Amino acid sequence: MVECKACEKEIQPTDAKLTDGAGDTYHSACFVCSKCNEPLAGKQYYTINNEKICKDCYSSKVADKCVKCGKPCVGNTKFYEFLFHLNPINNDQFKIFE
Repeated sequence: MVECKACEKEIQPTDAKLTDGAGDTYHSACFVCSKCNEPLAGKQYYTINNEKICKDCYSSKVADKCVKCGKPCVGNTKFYEFLFHLNPINNDQFKIFE
């Protein structure tokens, strides 16, 4: 018996199913973003605190924001407690401190 990680119900042999990168199995309909409930099959997603989060929700609701531009800072550099995009740091980025 294979159990769906999300709904904890048995996955029947005729059910559409998929397995994530961690080896957990889901009904296809249960493999959704925990923030917006959009299907995740075939899409980039993040797993944070055992929650599957689509790329869009991660960027808009979860990712830290760059202190210079306010946009999501997925790849980032930390300078003291401040986050910046992973671009090479230059003096222009530090004008926010002036």
